[in-house]
Amino acid sequence: MKLKGREAIEQGHTGIFSTIYKDSHNVGTVKGIRFLRPDVAVVHTEWNLEFRAGGEARKAHAMSTMVMTKEGGAWSIAAFQNTPIQEEGR
Repeated sequence: MKLKGREAIEQGHTGIFSTIYKDSHNVGTVKGIRFLRPDVAVVHTEWNLEFRAGGEARKAHAMSTMVMTKEGGAWSIAAFQNTPIQEEGR
């Protein structure tokens, strides 16, 4: 899925967090930060999501890559790529 723009991203997240990911728990761990400039960084984060689907507890894992920019002293996400991590043997 590809979403572009703040409104589309918000609508997509509202949809999943009010349905399948309602009451979910997601923990992100920063795996690396590479500064391209003092105000631009590439950040890799591993995500571990716990949720319920079909009455069963489920887990999902993903790795995100973000391009972050700093303007006016605040960091923002300029680009975000989320890639599911498939379990070995699947």
